Amino acid sequence: MAWGKKQPSDKAPHLGYSSGFAERYELGKEIGRGGNGVVRLGRCIASGRTVAIKSIPKVLADPNASERKKAEQIPYLKREVEVLLALRGTLNVANLEEVCEDGSHVHLVLEHCSGGELLARTKSARHYSERTAASFLRAVLRAVAVCHAKRIIHRDIKPENFLLLSEEETSPIKAIDFGLAVFFDPQQLPVTGLNPEGTPWYLAPECCRAKWYPVSDVWAVGVMACYLLTGAYPFLDRMSPKMPDLVRTLRSICFEELDLAQPQFQALSEEARTFIQGLLVKDPLQRPSAEEALRHPFLKGKKEDRAAGKPLDKTVVQRIQRFAQNSLFKRSVLEHIAADLLAMHFTPEPTSHGASVFKERSVKGGQAF
Repeated sequence: MAWGKKQPSDKAPHLGYSSGFAERYELGKEIGRGGNGVVRLGRCIASGRTVAIKSIPKVLADPNASERKKAEQIPYLKREVEVLLALRGTLNVANLEEVCEDGSHVHLVLEHCSGGELLARTKSARHYSERTAASFLRAVLRAVAVCHAKRIIHRDIKPENFLLLSEEETSPIKAIDFGLAVFFDPQQLPVTGLNPEGTPWYLAPECCRAKWYPVSDVWAVGVMACYLLTGAYPFLDRMSPKMPDLVRTLRSICFEELDLAQPQFQALSEEARTFIQGLLVKDPLQRPSAEEALRHPFLKGKKEDRAAGKPLDKTVVQRIQRFAQNSLFKRSVLEHIAADLLAMHFTPEPTSHGASVFKERSVKGGQAF
């Protein structure tokens, strides 16, 4: 692998993190890309150890970025660092090892998860069953529960933000990408005043109204459970599922009831169906916490159970793999388009009875599969 040093660029404010990044680390190939930074393989020059390095610009160079977004870049960056520092040493979160900066970027030196994405494991696993999915979801909910115990809402729970530490079948699962995470005060919920961010298909109904609770992450785990068990999202633009209209998708999330009579749910066990149904409760005040969700019978077992149980239907696995096999770039583009459309075109309008309706717009979210 070719390693290289970070090239200096235009100066930006010094934020008080460690200097000398280029003297201590070499950068390799890009392995991930999020809304606020690029992740590359890295090598510690002193030890030769491989790490993952997320490089976040201090100043947004995107000419299309709004002035508000540009002004929020450094506060967002600092908040991500604070969140990762608070979560250091957590079993199901990729560990932050060091924070460095140079003239243009802050570099988060993270534990390298060589096992790859959770979705990709559905292809390489010898056996993919409800027990496999339950093992994955148990680890996801444990990560979410730890975040909430430390008064952090992740705000972007989805399969792509969970990696396996190694290629072993029983590898620990690690949460990544805390770029949208926020701290919360339990006495001042919901959290408001945030931009309409996140991946639209995983947004909870209250998030569509710019309100966030810790259990908004639990809703996203419910969407993730549905996807890992059926290969489909629970709420979609059913008029045009392959080229979804964003507003119709958000209407579905907010107003349609979960229909367990749909064909994709019929092959699931009763425990799997009630688990999904329990997490996808519209009212956040009635939704279970992550700790409560972990006590559901569907999640009983341990990571060694991943190879147990009756395999899921091949069509389910194929639907999951279709998305997993898309390039990182293609998926990033699709999700960024959807996120931009969410910010630009989603407009809640209060009605006389305090609910929200959505302005009808012709907004296409791009083909997701």
